[in-house]
Amino acid sequence: MSLPVPVLDDRSYDQLVAELRGRIPAYTPEWTNQQASDPGITLLELFAFLGENLLFRFNQIPDATRLWLLRMLRVPPRPARPSSGLITFSQQNPSLIPPPAVNQGSIVRAGALPFETLNDVISLPVTARAVAKMAAPAPTTPELIAAVERAIDARGGLAAGEAPEFYAPQTLKTQPGGIGVDSLQVAQSVNGTLWVAVIAADGVQPAGLLTPGSPLDGAPLSVGLWLTDQYPTMAEVDPCGGLNPPAPAGQAAPGG
Repeated sequence: MSLPVPVLDDRSYDQLVAELRGRIPAYTPEWTNQQASDPGITLLELFAFLGENLLFRFNQIPDATRLWLLRMLRVPPRPARPSSGLITFSQQNPSLIPPPAVNQGSIVRAGALPFETLNDVISLPVTARAVAKMAAPAPTTPELIAAVERAIDARGGLAAGEAPEFYAPQTLKTQPGGIGVDSLQVAQSVNGTLWVAVIAADGVQPAGLLTPGSPLDGAPLSVGLWLTDQYPTMAEVDPCGGLNPPAPAGQAAPGG
C-alpha cells in the first residue's frame, strides 16, 4: 500500500504572482505602472516562476524521510524475499490415465521470468467454481414449502421472534481477468462461507470419476487459496475517533 503524499504548499504560479502584486500598494505605493511591459512586473513573474519550482521540490518527500516516518510508525522495511504465485494446470486429454503429474522443482515461466514449483501436482480432469449461499426469496411452490416446514419441524420449530432465512447457491463472479473472486460477495452471503465446487471437465462423465481405476481413484486433490494483497486506501478507511477528552470538573465524561 502506498502512503498518501501530503502537499505542504500547493500555491501555483498564478497565485504567487497575485500575492506579489497585491503587496505592491502596501510596500511601494509610488509604483503605479503595473503593466506586463514594466521591468518590475517581469522580476515579480521571474520570482514566482522560481518559487513555483522551489515549492514543487519542497513537496517531494525523499526516500530517507519516508523511511524515517515509517520507523516512527514502527513499520520496519520488509526484507527481500523471492516472488511467488499460484498457478493451475489443465489436461489436453481429460480421459488420460494415469493423469499427468508435475514434479516438484519443475520450471514454469511468467514471460521470461522462471519459477520453480514447490510441490508435486497431479493434473486431474476437474475444474473448480466458487459458490456461496446467497439470500433468496421464500419459496412459492408447494413442494418447497412442504420441505421448509419439515425442516422447521425437525429442529423443534421456531423460537419467539425467529424467522426462517432462505438462500440459494450462487456461483460467484470472477474479477476482471478471470482471476479470483471479490471477498465482498462472500461477505454478503448468509453465512460468510466460501464453498468450492469440484466439477468434471468437459468430455468426462461425473459418475466415472468415482469408479475404481478412474483418474480420481486414490489421487490427492490439491486446492490452492491465495489471499489478495490489495488493501483499502487511507481515503477508504474511517478515521479513528480518538480518545474522549477529559471532562471538566463536575461533569461526567462522554459515555460515562
